Amino acid sequence: MRTLLPLLLMAVLGYAGWYYWQEFTDEPLQEKLLLHTAEELKKITITAFGEEPFQLLRAAGTEEWTVKQGITERYDQSEKVRRLLLALEGLRTDSVMRQFPPNNRALLELEGGSRPEQIELAFPDTGPALGKIKATGDVFALSPTTTSGLPRLLRFTTYRERRLLRLEPERVDSLVVTFQDSLLWRLDTGAIAALAKTFIAPAAAPSADYFDEIMDREKYFATLKLYSGGEPHQITVYQDSLWPKPYVLVGEDFPRSYWAVDSLR
Repeated sequence: MRTLLPLLLMAVLGYAGWYYWQEFTDEPLQEKLLLHTAEELKKITITAFGEEPFQLLRAAGTEEWTVKQGITERYDQSEKVRRLLLALEGLRTDSVMRQFPPNNRALLELEGGSRPEQIELAFPDTGPALGKIKATGDVFALSPTTTSGLPRLLRFTTYRERRLLRLEPERVDSLVVTFQDSLLWRLDTGAIAALAKTFIAPAAAPSADYFDEIMDREKYFATLKLYSGGEPHQITVYQDSLWPKPYVLVGEDFPRSYWAVDSLR
């Protein structure tokens, strides 16, 4: 019995300490970092990792989002934005920290609820990610289970997928290039899938942000039609020798995405 008393005393003291920590200290355990919910958010401005800021803007009364950086706007990335919203809503504090690291940081300005909210996130090379509430200066370590994959969603390049059509290259059985009503060339044999891929998802193509969809329409050069099961999928080509790359491609599935290439073959 004498040997059990110290053990019982230690157990009681341990429980008392845990209860005091939970009820009477300011140390958060698994608390939400954000005040906003995903449904409330209407606008997010992200300045991350030393890159140019960009914005996420919700279309009024919908679940559709625009991703905007400077004059570049993307209207086809709502699914990725929703993944970011769920990730932000799921952030949980783990413990209080005294310092906030100076590198690998992202500032998020959130609007949509009763008042704006600013938080900073940091992703150090070692240790957990951290969150800082700008209004109070409080810094918290974040639960590792809530930050996986988050840094990628804070970069504008994530929302600039190089794709002109939703069609898979392997499904293309012929490719026809025309200028107005004139046939320039066609391909329906050989390595057609490899060539189709360079048009459908031009992996190395830089964005043609200099292309003006109104002023440059007169620079129309050709129409590419990629056929799959008899159904055409269209890419429009514009040309100007003064551009950094002479051709700009615009696909019907992503009409506000402009990609530049050196040649068509």
